[in-house]
Amino acid sequence: MSIGFRVWAGSVASHLGWPAAVLGTRACRRPVRAVGTGIRDAQRTPESAMSHAPHEARAPDREWKLLAGLFQADFARAWLAHACLPDPRFPRATVSSVYFDTPTLDHFAEKSCGEFLKVKYRLRWYDPEQHPRPDRRLAFLEIKQRAGWVRRKVRVPMELDRAWLEAAELDDPGFVDILLRQHATQGQEPLLPVLPALVRIRYTRHRFVCPWTLAHVSLDTGVHVEAFNRRLIPATGCAIIPRVIVEIKGTPPGDIPWLFPLYEAGFRVEAFSKYGACLEALIGEA
Repeated sequence: MSIGFRVWAGSVASHLGWPAAVLGTRACRRPVRAVGTGIRDAQRTPESAMSHAPHEARAPDREWKLLAGLFQADFARAWLAHACLPDPRFPRATVSSVYFDTPTLDHFAEKSCGEFLKVKYRLRWYDPEQHPRPDRRLAFLEIKQRAGWVRRKVRVPMELDRAWLEAAELDDPGFVDILLRQHATQGQEPLLPVLPALVRIRYTRHRFVCPWTLAHVSLDTGVHVEAFNRRLIPATGCAIIPRVIVEIKGTPPGDIPWLFPLYEAGFRVEAFSKYGACLEALIGEA
């Protein structure tokens, strides 16, 4: 874990009144079955806890996820279309993400064990394609760093060869090259160890805007593993996650008046990671 991240995380711990020793706490060293059942909504994010370069990272925020079974997908889509406004720019998209991790799945373990410090690396792109050239893909390298409930997200746009991105196996060294090159461009510490690409996850996302709070709301359905690195993951097939996810960014659920029908339909606020859930399903821990 980088020195810069630990300095930032230390300032967050100090602001929230947590002891510095919590930064070194590791609840476990191996992946366990814990993703999707964790921390309920707790306290708000302090706005002053961030320190980052303005051109690299977004403002501090929080996000809440409400989950239900797949059978509630049609109801959730219809209700959000009724209660919210469609996103004016990207109301619907197919999201593809390649996740990076260590060969021993350390970042997966950080999430599943509920550790204070968590880091996630992924490469993400969308359909419909946003690049004007048909042979190119507009993709985003995203680095999400979390200290407790405070999150910092770095998002770096890049152009990639469309044919390569869609056909490359996850053990292709080009993925590692992308991560190393962009990480060095941002002036961060070297990645130790090198992070290989592990899984490619795909799902459909509908985006909305809450008319009361202007919070960004999304509905994710059809989450599944499209490919995985067979050199590193001992799995026999691809996983489908039977969950519907409503994600709310910036505004606590208690401040949103239209959520009650979702609660009645069985949606519940949960800590959930698509990467963690897919990996658990692949390696047989779900």
